Amino acid sequence: MLKAVIYARYSSEKQNEQSIEGQIHECEQFARMHDMVVVNHYIDRALSGKTDDRPSFLQMIKDSASGSFDAVLVYKTDRFARNRYDSAVYKAKLKKNGIKIFYAKENIPDGPEGIILESMLEGFAEYYSAELSQKVKRGIKENIRKGLSFGGACPYGYKIVDKKYTINDEQAPYVQKIFSDYASGRRAVDIFNELNSMPNYAGKGRKWNRSSLNRMLTNKKYIGIYELEDVCVKDAIPPIISEELFNKVQAIIVYNRRHTTKHRINYLLSGRLFCGLCGSPITGKTGTSKTGAKYHYYVCSDKRCQQKKYRQDLLEDSVIQYTVRDILNPHNFKRIAKRCIQIQKENNPYDAILISLQKQLSDTNTKLSNIMKAIEAGIITASTKERLNELERQKFSLETEIKQQKMANNLLLTEEQITYVLNEFYQKRVDKNFYNRIIDGFVHKIYLYDDKISIIYNLTGDGKELLKSDIDNLYKSSQADACGSPTASPRRN
Repeated sequence: MLKAVIYARYSSEKQNEQSIEGQIHECEQFARMHDMVVVNHYIDRALSGKTDDRPSFLQMIKDSASGSFDAVLVYKTDRFARNRYDSAVYKAKLKKNGIKIFYAKENIPDGPEGIILESMLEGFAEYYSAELSQKVKRGIKENIRKGLSFGGACPYGYKIVDKKYTINDEQAPYVQKIFSDYASGRRAVDIFNELNSMPNYAGKGRKWNRSSLNRMLTNKKYIGIYELEDVCVKDAIPPIISEELFNKVQAIIVYNRRHTTKHRINYLLSGRLFCGLCGSPITGKTGTSKTGAKYHYYVCSDKRCQQKKYRQDLLEDSVIQYTVRDILNPHNFKRIAKRCIQIQKENNPYDAILISLQKQLSDTNTKLSNIMKAIEAGIITASTKERLNELERQKFSLETEIKQQKMANNLLLTEEQITYVLNEFYQKRVDKNFYNRIIDGFVHKIYLYDDKISIIYNLTGDGKELLKSDIDNLYKSSQADACGSPTASPRRN
């Protein structure tokens, strides 16, 4: 049996422990039906999936390297993350540790086409979250103008009294010390390590880290400013520190970012790119030209191979352009949507669950009928009445679960919803920051040969071969040769 852990979370005050219980119930039911044993629960309360600053989630990722479990069970994709970048990063970490991810309400099959379906589900969750966020923000702007709390976590140093922020006299001195320490040059790591060594300092059992400390140091509420988007109200909250101290801290934060941030190169094709000559993975590298300029390229990981280098931006642009033209094209949206719907139906777990529940209900009704016949025959004892009540409770519970499972069938994405996500992808096809979404969702593997590039897409039977002439034309049009491109370099010895 697979050893599994359950990850559950809810994100706002409108959700509660019942939301957590419901997620766990569905995940445990999924585990029973798929011969899994649940060995642990990781739960984050009142924390958004749009951020990775979730203590239990990060602990689960860390524990995945221990070998104590084989799989992660999540209610739906949006419980894991509503940020596509975070989702990809942490899924890669789990995969590296040999951990599989299962969704109780979205059974996604293995294989390339399952990746497209998962991409659509995650995309819809992200866009739905953004749309919902806008609606919520419109409703809370009036609260901001009045200086009222609209729920969520209360900043350390404050407490909510009659829906208004008031200073927490016990915590406020620590807030002042944190700002003063940072302004005087103390390192962030030393500050949050000291905070974590103090009992109950973080509150709710959470530990301080670089992200939570940075949120405090940049939070304008501490100088009495309450803002959200275009709404900004001064003196709406009692300040804990002076504007002078706050501004000094902001200047230090900006200075530290400029002098410590390392530029990390994101090689979009890593993990999907292979050498057609020897079969080895092709990886990203950074080189320096004779003039001292930096350039980035892809090269075969086998140093004995005679495969040439390919300029990073040229190769990535080629793959993106042809993927958009051949796959992420409005003419293909209906075909992709229908295939995703077909996959959902083929791998829909709800029917099996529903059949199991209906069988249990039928057995329960049979037992109830037998007891009623015994009562009609005059066989009535204390245990008969107790058994009757027990079966009535079972019947009610099963009927409720059957209704929930029937509703669950309506949770599958529709053609309209999938087309909406595909169109959002298409609209952002010119945004280089969105290239990774296109690659992750639609490209399965890429092979580099001497005279061509072979792209295999996540749709069965779909692929593209770019001949050397195609690559050369793109190379010339991009003026990559003027940048010292390694594409034109001779083969390595």
